Amino acid sequence: MASGRLTPRLVVDGALSLAFVPIVELAAFAAVYRRHSHRLPSPRAIDRFFTTNEPWLLTIVGLAALISFQPPRAVGLWVVAPRVWFPLAAIALAVASSAFRDARYFREALQRPAAGAWRDALLVRAIAWPVGAVYFLGIAMWPLVVGWVRS
Repeated sequence: MASGRLTPRLVVDGALSLAFVPIVELAAFAAVYRRHSHRLPSPRAIDRFFTTNEPWLLTIVGLAALISFQPPRAVGLWVVAPRVWFPLAAIALAVASSAFRDARYFREALQRPAAGAWRDALLVRAIAWPVGAVYFLGIAMWPLVVGWVRS
């Protein structure tokens, strides 16, 4: 967004850079799924689980579309009040909706009681989010770490 142009190179680079997200989420889901079954989840179970990400994906696409029609200088204003409240509200709604969908998936697909379904949904996120954050921040922080070690 800083360049003011959207090019295929930026799209492909962004897609490859964020490929770790479904990989980490799949590993977390498989770990929770295997707590209730000794076999790995089927492709159908995995596909159904990934549909719970729909609120996130729609929020990301919606916010990206909104800021793509803004001049680059105006995009920076989306991180300060009052404009910051809109994206934060959209993200909070996506978190709540995704959590509800996760719990519903575990309740219906794995026949878990409501409390167990919520526990499984939270466990998937408790595994995936920190691992994803460490990976993402680790890649971003690597040049700083190398600089600290060398000095």
